Amino acid sequence: EDTRFFQTDRLKAFWRTYQAGGCPPNYTAPREPLPFVKGDMGDASELFWKDTTIGVVPTPGHTRGALTYVVNWGNKITAFCGDAVHEGGKLHQPYHLEWDHWTGEGALAAWYGLERLSGCRVDVLCPSHGEVMKQGANASIRMTRQRLMAFVKSKGSVCAGAVDKWFGVEALGKGISRVLPNLYLLGGAKVWLHPWVAEPLVDRNLLDVPWLPTDSIAPDRVLPEKGAFRWNGYRFDIRPFPGQTKWHCAFDTEIFGQHVLFSGDNFQPPTRWNGTGGFCGFNGSRFIDGFGQSAQVVLDLEPDLICNGHGCVYQFDTDQYRRILKWAKQAETAVNDLCVSDDWEYDYDPRVMGWSPFRYEAHAGQWVRVSFKVDHAGEKKMHLKVCPTVPDGWQLKQTKRTMTVTSTKTRRLSFDMRIPKKTEKGRYVVGGEVEMNGKLCGEVAVAIVDVLV
Repeated sequence: EDTRFFQTDRLKAFWRTYQAGGCPPNYTAPREPLPFVKGDMGDASELFWKDTTIGVVPTPGHTRGALTYVVNWGNKITAFCGDAVHEGGKLHQPYHLEWDHWTGEGALAAWYGLERLSGCRVDVLCPSHGEVMKQGANASIRMTRQRLMAFVKSKGSVCAGAVDKWFGVEALGKGISRVLPNLYLLGGAKVWLHPWVAEPLVDRNLLDVPWLPTDSIAPDRVLPEKGAFRWNGYRFDIRPFPGQTKWHCAFDTEIFGQHVLFSGDNFQPPTRWNGTGGFCGFNGSRFIDGFGQSAQVVLDLEPDLICNGHGCVYQFDTDQYRRILKWAKQAETAVNDLCVSDDWEYDYDPRVMGWSPFRYEAHAGQWVRVSFKVDHAGEKKMHLKVCPTVPDGWQLKQTKRTMTVTSTKTRRLSFDMRIPKKTEKGRYVVGGEVEMNGKLCGEVAVAIVDVLV
């Protein structure tokens, strides 16, 4: 299942198209191909070593092809489970289970893998991250399974039991569209962006976020973060509207005596996509401070009509948005219960540590300065050692640097690397290996370097 990430052509294709889509099929794909890796293990296969048989149990989640190896070692049944389980019924970085931006497919697969593993006797559990569990292995498996199901349910309806109140929109003639896809190119339309929405768009190389346009966008106007603006005779009130993503806004006005809210993709009618455009850590989703905050805005505004993304128009219903408030608390609890650290946002946000900018352009023979950024919202200090990992032959001026991050501060470390003169044109991947508080975390982030002609 995961062999495509070891094959040269398929791995190159993965990195070449990385920013064009949504959630990546692998959050920790290798930087370079590993042609010596065989993909001959899976369900109903065993590994024989000397006089020992090693059983294989599929435990997908962090990747679709993740496996647990079970062996009788010294009269102890030992399971090498990767990141399927962490001590205390937790999971290392649960955003890896989000195979797409809205369904619970990955989490449900992880739950079923642990359901199968729980049928095996396990005396010792050896995860990739966390301590070896010599006591309570089966209890940890059981607790993780229960918490995974709560996470799966949080991926369900955000307003369970609410009633659809679609607003009937008259049909237009055949072939006529209310939205002209070429308006921007042919109709002289201008781009006005809310500052939160503008952040990942004005420089598409800055952030590792999904669904970026091919090119950066230079807005004709940046709207106020919170306030009013006028367009075509209408007065709009605008404000941040986080939820499905941090980079989101909503604005409202009066049209033909109706109070209309344009609210993007956070919330949908109950029968459309579980009442939401979905959530995932890679898209910067937040719950109480995201969906909940925005749902409260709608309750305070009490609009007549809500116009959402994907052509959705429906009547405001207080009951639906009160249910969303309740769901936001439940979803945040489900995510928090799975996270290893005391700061769930640190575990659930893949951008807590990373290269910023995410993408660089350079010429062969050139020195390039890259920046490693750490955002820390927790109360405990983090002592970090960062070591860049670069393609063979690339020169580093600083092979490692250290820093201490406290409270809500953001810290950066700069590194200088030289690209060899004979480097061919193409896309290359640079890693960042991190040691935190004396423990090796491995490569926690990558940056893309496009070498030009």
